[in-house]
Amino acid sequence: MRELAAAGVREITLLGQTVNAYGRHDLRRGKAAAVGTESFAALLRRLAGEPGIERIRYTSPHPSFFDDDLVRAHGQLAPLCPHVHLPAQSGSDAVLERMRRPYTAAHYRALCDRLRAARPDVALTTDLIVGFPGETDADFRATLALVRDVAFVDAYTFKYSPRPNTTAEAFADAVDPAVAQARLEELQDVQRSLTLAAHRAARRQRDRGARRGREPVRGPGVGPRSVPPRGKSRSQSGKPVTSCAFDWSRRPRIR
Repeated sequence: MRELAAAGVREITLLGQTVNAYGRHDLRRGKAAAVGTESFAALLRRLAGEPGIERIRYTSPHPSFFDDDLVRAHGQLAPLCPHVHLPAQSGSDAVLERMRRPYTAAHYRALCDRLRAARPDVALTTDLIVGFPGETDADFRATLALVRDVAFVDAYTFKYSPRPNTTAEAFADAVDPAVAQARLEELQDVQRSLTLAAHRAARRQRDRGARRGREPVRGPGVGPRSVPPRGKSRSQSGKPVTSCAFDWSRRPRIR
């Protein structure tokens, strides 16, 4: 990381399935020091302390592995982008149990509340599946309620499709494809309205900054940094934005 920072890298993204489980098993077994690992929050704190690193992102975490220290890190580490992509999959406890997701909708809502308490401008995005075997209309309505309650900035939404050699493939209570499609479209309509509302709020915020003679890279979950206009970048919440005119001829070349 020090070599990357010295070469001019200013933003890093940590990738992994259940990335926030990093170090968890070694810590629980008392082997972290021996194998050179640490908690995910501790790793973020160490990276945030590296000179030159201005922005840190990570994806995708699992709701079950969000501990208090990781939540606090979002309110304490300036380089940590205020965006969490937090896959929910469903807002129905019955469906979550069938999916073998070891949390409830209430746990998920509480986690979102804790993140927003630690970092009020955090942008929350998610993954959602409709039409999972056995999903009733009440289950689907519970998912819509979760989406509205959390007010996600964006979501990846999918219609369930069977996968070979999975437990769900053997479930006999498949949802009718036409019903699943209708649910997907209704879910996307709800999310689209929330996404547009978030974009309009971000634009109003940006326009207020422009009237003050500044052009902040701003959006849901973005700090008030002023930059020259023009050029394409991403906000701290991961959305495309117009920002400074980068001199690409000077970008670092990492081999």
